[in-house]
Amino acid sequence: ALEAEVDARFKETSFAAADFLSGADSLRPLLDAIAAAVDRAGKATRTVELAPLVKEVDTVHEGLTVLSETVAGLEVDDPTMRTKILDAVSEVFAQLNRARAVLEQKRKHLLESEGTAEFSAQLRLFGQAVETSLSMCDTPERCDQELALLLVQLEELDGRFSEFDQFLEQ
Repeated sequence: ALEAEVDARFKETSFAAADFLSGADSLRPLLDAIAAAVDRAGKATRTVELAPLVKEVDTVHEGLTVLSETVAGLEVDDPTMRTKILDAVSEVFAQLNRARAVLEQKRKHLLESEGTAEFSAQLRLFGQAVETSLSMCDTPERCDQELALLLVQLEELDGRFSEFDQFLEQ
């Protein structure tokens, strides 16, 4: 008897969930959250401003994945209703993928401009370090010591800016 009652309640809950999800605006909060993240990404001026947006989009993705799994388990007799729900979930996934692409594009653009400014400053600093090292080289041993320090700094620069092909020659 309990099993039959649980089964009946599950069917009621499945139908109510399917009925809600088949509504025109049932997934509107997810679409609005995605659109807001894309909008804020467009206004971002630094890469650090994108990190919370990526986290928001990831959170929406996690929720949407759970929703998709839940929809798959719903007992819906009406194939039209199931198709409508799956189409709506698919549309949200499409918007989510678009948002990720926009965030990645913006990150690359900001990273390039920030990287250019930072590389320029780091290169000037390295030039100053070379001049300082040259002025301190009064023995062959000191030359070797200063050269070793400069090579370490140069290798650190190479490691930090290796993804920027435009800096390779410099």
